[in-house]
Amino acid sequence: MSMRIVNIRQVVTPIGHGARTGPEMRELTIRTNSDIIIRDGMISEVVQAGSGHEEDVIVDARGGVVIPGLVDAHTHMAMCQSEASRTPPCEMTMEKAHPSEMWADLSHRMARNLRRVLRDGTTTVEIKCAQGIHDRDGLESLTLIQHLIRSLPVRLVPTFLAGCLGECERDEGVSLLIRETIPQIRRKHVAVFCDVLCGDEGFSVGEAQTILRAACGAGLRPKLHLDHAGGRTRMQLAATMEVASVDHVTFGSPKSLQALRDAAVVPVILPGQSLLEDRPYPDGRALIDAELAVAVATDHALMGEGFGSVWVATALAVKKSGLSPEEALTSITLNAAAALEMADRIGSVEPGKVADLVILDVEDYREAIGALGPAPVRAVIARGGVAYCASE
Repeated sequence: MSMRIVNIRQVVTPIGHGARTGPEMRELTIRTNSDIIIRDGMISEVVQAGSGHEEDVIVDARGGVVIPGLVDAHTHMAMCQSEASRTPPCEMTMEKAHPSEMWADLSHRMARNLRRVLRDGTTTVEIKCAQGIHDRDGLESLTLIQHLIRSLPVRLVPTFLAGCLGECERDEGVSLLIRETIPQIRRKHVAVFCDVLCGDEGFSVGEAQTILRAACGAGLRPKLHLDHAGGRTRMQLAATMEVASVDHVTFGSPKSLQALRDAAVVPVILPGQSLLEDRPYPDGRALIDAELAVAVATDHALMGEGFGSVWVATALAVKKSGLSPEEALTSITLNAAAALEMADRIGSVEPGKVADLVILDVEDYREAIGALGPAPVRAVIARGGVAYCASE
């Protein structure tokens, strides 16, 4: 099937098949008088308006602005008890016993909230599933995500989060993760990434490195999850392990930021969490000036807690973390895709990429970036199909 999007005021996008760093984050391509041609779910061409052949389906943008589908590179499904004690905005605490009725209800609520996320223009969501050592929450959550992947148009990226030790001794807990949990995840093929909470509220640097090495050996891609603090050794671990992203970054020394830059690690900042927890905002300006490829995410719990909209996180990134509107747009599209190692497939509007697009009901993209309030989304195209269209 082919589709043509017509009557577009602007097509606004970063360009590239990898993360944009430093000054590159401000470089957007803006096209006017253009149509977008979609074939078999992929962007085929961005052509002069009215040129070429007629397509099977015509989508009228009605003078709106088209941007790439948004990518939320940091959300959570559930949290282990040690993290839940911090009462963060992004998490829910699940009971240790989960009868089938509870999982059915959880699936329903997750699907409902993911559809809301999609209506806001987010077409790709990473979901972190944490596990206590002696329970099966993480594995069952990852299995549930596989069901949602098959039933929803939004793209879901499942991540196993090693975040707590429960009642185990530390050595025993790390050993169980390596000997039992990670091999089970490998056998079941239910996760793409393994993220490790590193810091005072999680694992030590040495423990995190051991877990990440085991995860890499099992075919999982590594990520590092900080606990509100930077730290030279933690940043160095992220660089040494060449993690896809290091999340909850707020600041860093020049040497630690250089290590991240040299290893092409994407720092993910979460300004919404800073607001809800009354913490200092991430210094996004310093990270970009250090020529890092900054991504912005929500830290949303997909059960309705915290910031459910990438737009709110983006507005805070502009108002409080020093990003320009152009940098902010790049941070929630191409760079967020890079944090999920998907920048070769999504995150920009160019031929050869998946047709994940948002049509905004604005005259200029800057009206949507940095403004708090309802998302001005007119329609969402996900994988080449119309996933949402606002009523007239």
